[in-house]
Amino acid sequence: MSKIESALDKTVAKLPLLKGWVMSRLCKVWQKISPAFSRLHKIDYASTKSFVIKYKWRLLILAIILFAGSKAYDHFFPASKKQGGGVQTITSIVTEKKDIPLVIEATGNIVSNSIVDIRPMVTNKVEKIHIKDGQEVKEGELLFTLDN
Repeated sequence: MSKIESALDKTVAKLPLLKGWVMSRLCKVWQKISPAFSRLHKIDYASTKSFVIKYKWRLLILAIILFAGSKAYDHFFPASKKQGGGVQTITSIVTEKKDIPLVIEATGNIVSNSIVDIRPMVTNKVEKIHIKDGQEVKEGELLFTLDN
């Protein structure tokens, strides 16, 4: 027999004791609240009228406070207003399979992987520039002609 089965057997054996304990508690609670239920059938017009007359100002003030509280709540937490109101037209299309182009157009700056500062080894004046601004050049290509 496993531990679970033995624990289950012990619990089942205690059920009659548990039932008796619950019933005794329920009886005690019923004895406390049953007088209130027995008075319910005794409420009549005369007793209600005398209660209202006796506490009319308190009831009126309570009603005013509840009304003012309701209005304040509505003022500070208004109900959400629905936008629109007209009939919406919904259109649909049939989908079809197509290739998606892998071209992305964007605005930005391009930065080269390598940047080289061009400086002459000697101080001379540039006579002729053999390249244009933004032109692609290769290693060993003549860029400038200096005076002698």
